[in-house]
Amino acid sequence: MDIEAIAASLGVSTSAPAPAPAPVGLDVRVVVERLHQDPDLTPQQQKALMEICQTYMSKTIDKTTFYRKLVKLVGNLKVRATLVACTMDDAQAD
Repeated sequence: MDIEAIAASLGVSTSAPAPAPAPVGLDVRVVVERLHQDPDLTPQQQKALMEICQTYMSKTIDKTTFYRKLVKLVGNLKVRATLVACTMDDAQAD
C-alpha cells in the first residue's frame, strides 16, 4: 500500500499544511508519548519532540503552534494517524 492509499483510507490529505487541533479532551501527553514510541523517529527527533511538549506544557506556545511544530518534526500524516489512533483508543476506553 502506498502513502496516498494510506492517507485516503484515513481520510486525510498528504498535502495539508497542518493538522486540526486535537479533539477536546485528548491529552497532549498521550499524543506525544505515542509519537515518541515510534521506531522510525531518530534520537534527535525524540529529543525535539520532548522539548516541544515541555514548551507547550509550560504554556510558552499555544496548541496550534504546538501541532504545527509536531507536523514540521514528524510529518502531517504521522501526526494525523497518531491523533486518529489516540481518539480511537479513547473512544474504546469509554
